[in-house]
Amino acid sequence: ELVAVAGLVSSGGLIVAFCNLKDAARPHKTLIHWSAIKLMREAKKRHKRIMAHCDPDEPGAARWLQRLGFKNEEGDIWAWQA
Repeated sequence: ELVAVAGLVSSGGLIVAFCNLKDAARPHKTLIHWSAIKLMREAKKRHKRIMAHCDPDEPGAARWLQRLGFKNEEGDIWAWQA
């Protein structure tokens, strides 16, 4: 059963990071975090700027984006920049 999907997508000239987790993925948050670190490490080699939408309904989303190196730009829009 698929419980999580994450990655990067090119949309309108922007590189956008995304992550969608079902509740069944929550017990694996350490694995998810380390996977995100690995993904971001590789993405930073190829891209100078990566955008993300911070889900206002997910209490830990902003904290997690900060840990991954993103900074809040405006509202729910966050960015990582080289």
